[in-house]
Amino acid sequence: AVHDGHLYSGSHDNTIVVCDLALSPAKVHTLDEHADGVNALAFHNDYLFSGSKDNTVLAWDLTLTPPTVVYNLTGHSGGVLCVVVHDGHLYSGSADNTIIVWDLSQSPPVIETTLAGHVANVNDLVFHGHRLFSASIDDSIRMWDLTQSPPTSASLSGHTADVQALAIHGNVLYSGARDTNIQAWDLTKAVPTTIRKFIGHVSWVYTLAIDNNTLYSGSDDNTIRIWDLSVC
Repeated sequence: AVHDGHLYSGSHDNTIVVCDLALSPAKVHTLDEHADGVNALAFHNDYLFSGSKDNTVLAWDLTLTPPTVVYNLTGHSGGVLCVVVHDGHLYSGSADNTIIVWDLSQSPPVIETTLAGHVANVNDLVFHGHRLFSASIDDSIRMWDLTQSPPTSASLSGHTADVQALAIHGNVLYSGARDTNIQAWDLTKAVPTTIRKFIGHVSWVYTLAIDNNTLYSGSDDNTIRIWDLSVC
């Protein structure tokens, strides 16, 4: 992840390496407060949030040199697999099958609610307006309406194996899964429906990224595929 001219990379060696992209060599700090692998990173103002297999989210103050842990957020009973910040809240998805919503206006951040609906690991999280989409190895995507209290959810079924990754472009949600497919979902619908399948990989689709009208998909088949969304 890139923030303020620095590249932050989390690793299964339990560390986060910070590189100043204006320097050569670029490495400037190694952050080593986690007790297990670092799976996910997100930024909010001057803070870095890191999710780890040690079941915690650490909040690092980036105004300090080196960046220093100021909060240790505990609440999950399984490894933290994904984190995202939206509208003053941190959302963390976990191997305990839940998503915890943290109120970042509090110091330290406090748990506002826990979203339970998946029956297996929560692998990825993305937002589209007031709706949160979560991917899980229970083969489903869940859509959470955050305007409701408590948030309500609906399950989007279409994949036949673990859903690993999500990405959004305009009003379309893209999902990559262990079934080797990428599916596109129409977000203009109250309950999104599949409008296209991208077939080409021969093993798991692990990660998705979008730049302008180009979708990049990384797979366990050792390839990256590049899809032109302007003609899809």
